[in-house]
Amino acid sequence: MATVEYRLSKRVNAYGKSEVTIRLNVRPDLRPIIRTGVFVKPEFFRKVGSTGHGNLYEVSLPRSGKFNIADKEEVSEAREVLHEIASHLVVVCDRMESAGKGDKLTREFIENAYALIKDKPVSDVSYDLIDHSHAKRVRMQKQEEVKTMPFFEMCLYFLEKTHYSEGRIKTYKVLFRALGRYEAYVRATDIHRRSFRLSIDTIDKRTIEDFFDYMAQEHELAHANPKLFEEKILPFDALNEGRKFPPIAERGANVLTDRKKAFKAFFHWLQKNDYTTNDPFLGITIGSARYGTPYYINIEERKAVANADLAALWQEYAERKRKEAMEKGEPFKLLPLSTCQTQRDIFIFQCLIGCRVGDLMKMTKDNITDGVLNYIPRKTIDERPFVVKVPLLPEALTLIEKYKGKDASGRLFPFISSQRYNDAIKEILEMCGITRMVTVRDSLTGDEKQVRICDVASSHMARRTFIGNLYKKVKDPNIVGSMSGHVEGSQAFTRYREVDMDIKQDVIKELE
Repeated sequence: MATVEYRLSKRVNAYGKSEVTIRLNVRPDLRPIIRTGVFVKPEFFRKVGSTGHGNLYEVSLPRSGKFNIADKEEVSEAREVLHEIASHLVVVCDRMESAGKGDKLTREFIENAYALIKDKPVSDVSYDLIDHSHAKRVRMQKQEEVKTMPFFEMCLYFLEKTHYSEGRIKTYKVLFRALGRYEAYVRATDIHRRSFRLSIDTIDKRTIEDFFDYMAQEHELAHANPKLFEEKILPFDALNEGRKFPPIAERGANVLTDRKKAFKAFFHWLQKNDYTTNDPFLGITIGSARYGTPYYINIEERKAVANADLAALWQEYAERKRKEAMEKGEPFKLLPLSTCQTQRDIFIFQCLIGCRVGDLMKMTKDNITDGVLNYIPRKTIDERPFVVKVPLLPEALTLIEKYKGKDASGRLFPFISSQRYNDAIKEILEMCGITRMVTVRDSLTGDEKQVRICDVASSHMARRTFIGNLYKKVKDPNIVGSMSGHVEGSQAFTRYREVDMDIKQDVIKELE
């Protein structure tokens, strides 16, 4: 059991009173001196005994002398306060020792725990309360530390603490890099803001609007001022990634809307975690992204890709592409046949389960129970986590068995990068003759245009294939949404389904 000894420090206040300290005897190697903030007249501090560690003292009136009522009240109050402090310090140590956690005790731990439990009755102080209080103190200290971080260090901390998908993290990195270029551009072009720095507490509505104006015309600014961007803007590596990035491209309205949503979500996270009370998006209208009619391959096309003889198609495709490249004087590159075959199988599997590619790349055999795929979508894991359950068709189970043990990391399939996967999907569909024309919305102009479906295919089209074909069969967005990872009533879900003429005809018959 810990014991206490009172000592009189050399610290004297303006009234000539000295501070009483407590030596806390926890164990031979831990005897911290704790300041109490209690000041008394030196004559009221007297020796009452001794131990192996030294003399024992207490606060009391001397046995002789004249003392007034104020002196008696001062001594009485000081004794009471010191007793409360000592009792709480001792109980902290004893509860930790009783729980077998005495090795955690340090002077800092004891002082922090005391600060958080000192208002609790000693009888209510338990190990759980101390542990919780300590954890709370650590969070508070970390919170204060985070609040002082420079803006882009805060951005990196945000990416470290959130659990977004690979695609969403990429979106935030693109946003933060653009913010870095914006900060550098302001410093380089505005003589009144040569020392301009972004800060979570000073960013306001005007800064937000100015930044997105900059993003909308950044490609034009870079084209008109190549030297400025080359020397002062592009070298500014806001996230310390140490690598070169492609030239700045023109951005469409949907991209800017998505970046606004991401930036607003970043500030929502800051506010939610009490890192700032600043709300620069107050009064800013985000708007909604505009999308064209969803395009996807139908069930017959999916089966044609799944059953295609890729070995023969690949050879024919390779010869044709090699000839086209020679005629244009361009280098010829084609994914190996084995890679195409594997990525075709992964694409077909994704068409059968409808998940996002980021979730697909994390799946292992542990995600499958009794023929049902179970996973929590990473996109919503921090907001509204829920388990998606998708019964697996025999075709999907066969693909899982085919690649069992093939991935070194234990995943269901041996994946390549997301970008190479998207490139492979385009080539595979073209090989298989899935080249029909579809109407898409130009991301820059907003106009509709006709393109081959193979040229706009991607991993996300596999998701639309699952959702669109399933919706045509059951016509119930809640059932489909429960297997695609959309929450009930999700506005985003409407982007993935096509209300086609068959469905309209079924509905109109209700009027007969």
